[in-house]
Amino acid sequence: MSKPESSPKLRSVVKPTTVLLLFLLFSSFTHAQTAPPKFRTAPDPDWVLSDTPAPSTASRDGTITPWVRLLDDQQIRIRPDGLERYFRKREQAVSEKGVESVSTLYFPFDPAFQTLVVHHIRIIRGGQTLDVLRPGEITVESDDPDEYSLETTLKEARKDDIIDYAYTLRGSDPGQAGRFAETLRLGLYGSTDRVRRRVLWPGQQKLYWRTRNTSLTPSVRPLGTEVEYLWGSESPAPCACHAEAPPWFDPRPEVQLSDFATWQEVAELASSWYRVPMPLAPPLARRVEQWKKRLPTDEPRLLAAVRFVQDEIRDGGEQGMHPSSPTIVFEKREGSSRDRALLLCTLLRGLGIEAAPALVNSTARHVIEEYQPSLAAFDSVLVRVSLGNLSYWFDPSQTHQRGPLRQHANPPYARALLLQPGSRTLVEIPGPPVDSSSVFVKETYRASTYKEPVAFDVITTYRGIAADEMRRQLSWLKLEDYAKQKRDHYSDDSSTLAAEGEPQVSDDQEKNELVITERYHLSKFWRGRTVGFRAEQVAEKLAVSRGQSTGPLKLYYPLDFRQVIELHTPEPLRVAGAEGVLDDGALRLSYKISADPRVITLDCRLQSLRSFVDADQTPQHLKFREQLREKLSMQLTHSGDPLMLSYVIEYWPFVTLGVLLLIGLFLLLW
Repeated sequence: MSKPESSPKLRSVVKPTTVLLLFLLFSSFTHAQTAPPKFRTAPDPDWVLSDTPAPSTASRDGTITPWVRLLDDQQIRIRPDGLERYFRKREQAVSEKGVESVSTLYFPFDPAFQTLVVHHIRIIRGGQTLDVLRPGEITVESDDPDEYSLETTLKEARKDDIIDYAYTLRGSDPGQAGRFAETLRLGLYGSTDRVRRRVLWPGQQKLYWRTRNTSLTPSVRPLGTEVEYLWGSESPAPCACHAEAPPWFDPRPEVQLSDFATWQEVAELASSWYRVPMPLAPPLARRVEQWKKRLPTDEPRLLAAVRFVQDEIRDGGEQGMHPSSPTIVFEKREGSSRDRALLLCTLLRGLGIEAAPALVNSTARHVIEEYQPSLAAFDSVLVRVSLGNLSYWFDPSQTHQRGPLRQHANPPYARALLLQPGSRTLVEIPGPPVDSSSVFVKETYRASTYKEPVAFDVITTYRGIAADEMRRQLSWLKLEDYAKQKRDHYSDDSSTLAAEGEPQVSDDQEKNELVITERYHLSKFWRGRTVGFRAEQVAEKLAVSRGQSTGPLKLYYPLDFRQVIELHTPEPLRVAGAEGVLDDGALRLSYKISADPRVITLDCRLQSLRSFVDADQTPQHLKFREQLREKLSMQLTHSGDPLMLSYVIEYWPFVTLGVLLLIGLFLLLW
């Protein structure tokens, strides 16, 4: 970057001292914005166990895994002046491919509250130890100032090298409000020779812990004023998880640590942060009065407040457990899920509607019941509203939700910790009903003759949750981009598809019903003697990624997806009718093939009956899906191109060449 004082024009109109001052201010600002996070080097802290494990005697096959993890060591020390996390890893490349994986080292940390200390980086080769810690080659890996990760690449690494490195992160997350919570993995994805987890805890305080997916217990011993908890595992079984597993499924053994004994303690502390400020600040009071004057009853007032917070308050705000002032969030129109939850509770309280914030884990869902209570167990905040004798759960971070209150579907997070007086344990969030979402796709082909292009119309109707999701998608996806996606979906090699204008969108927000109409025409449709149809969009819902089937299988839920293909033909065509229902307790497919002289219909409807399939039932369920796919297509025989002339015309150079070759062969033989 050139310096300001080097510009003759600037020097002629601004005093040199002013230029220097501006330059210093600009330079300091730029440095503050772009300077990489600081780190330093130092030997291992004296409180850690830094013994080196004996070399593994297990055989290594580089064709199975290109690299192996020999040691994964994590040690934590909790002191009044802060928190220290020590990490040490030993990894070995057992093939040339594995060298790339083990030679790039990452040091992730949050510079907002953590400092990084790198202790050593070593290569063990042929019994010799090489010190390859070069601070000048440790650089910033991420451009995101909130998620820094330093990295370095060891260019001299070779096959069979052991990479040994260690570092410490110092600092406590202010979002935990001075409390402690940590999850220590006792098993990892992939093969690991040795896992060690160690905690040094102040002796005068109580530490609570709970294990999941393991019966491993720690060895406990006093060390001066501290207590040592040590978990160790030699060659733990590698963990595996199918790509289509539910979000809450995690087979890795772990121990969760916390200084909270019960969920009641968590609720009591967090409730103090979500007290609704009364009386309302003037800006909030004015908005509440507008709703009261304009809307006659509680239901439309409730929906007005929810829609305002969901759609008018953009995502942002400060990180941490404490929500911001509702007045500030209202005026800035920006806030986190915590901020929006408190703002919504405040507005509803002003409307005289009972509401309480509720902490949830959007990933763990019902499995959170297995967690050790802590603030860190939650990642989002909902609002439970009581109106009449009914309760409704709203996600203030969700957008573009519409429809009447009677059709509202709760978020699928299963469990919540209510922040209200008397809250002692997690409560259940009733899941969305099976009929709370539906998609109906009707594809109509109209042909009066075999020679003219076929008119092809697609009308897709989204209702409930599906309408919310499509409305949300259309809020950021340009209509022309959506149109291109649909053209690509319907195009194939056998016909030429052309759109007749852009898709038309009709959105009835009162009913929460969104309809998209697409119109096309198809040339080269009647080719050969047969034409096939398949409920492709239903088939897409049945697709499962390849991979090892380990654990439960997630299902689209709620799912009610119906695809109807209707063909109006130039002449009566015969088709074998079929009808039936297939159901394995997880998915249900209703299908029907029918013919009414010149109208042939393929009607397929797929419904999910629950949100996942148990692990022991997954193999059989995958076979059941294959049976369903067989019911999604039909084949028709027609007289539009009996001599296959369309193919002859399109591929005439190849046909001509083939004829000439046959003539030449005949003459040669003759």
